[in-house]
Amino acid sequence: MGIMCDPEHPALSGFPNNGHSDWQWWSSARNAKVIDMDSVAGGEAIVRVIDNFVNNRKLAYIFEAKCGNGRLLFSAIDLLNPDLDTPDIKAFRASLIDYVNSPSFNPAGTITEESLTNLTIPVKKSVADTAISIYE
Repeated sequence: MGIMCDPEHPALSGFPNNGHSDWQWWSSARNAKVIDMDSVAGGEAIVRVIDNFVNNRKLAYIFEAKCGNGRLLFSAIDLLNPDLDTPDIKAFRASLIDYVNSPSFNPAGTITEESLTNLTIPVKKSVADTAISIYE
């Protein structure tokens, strides 16, 4: 349904935005995957994805966390694909790189290596046997 973020977050300081879906998020969101943050206990979302009111899951495009002896900024947005190298993607990528190279990059949450590994394993989608009305 859209995105939500804190435009004052230091990771977004070089990417002007209003904290919600707008034109500058189009290229990023169009080619992004979604991270189910319920499966990443301890990770702190920087760019959240607004789910629908039925599921209301905790979703994100970008999150940060400590893992082992390191710090991690995880992006489900394809920021490295040269075919998608638009000015907004370039600005977003530069903003994130500046953030991880700054003293401000100090994630509060901690995730396990197992949680991180589980993010990279494809999950087979289940198919519902029956349709259920949300209004009943």
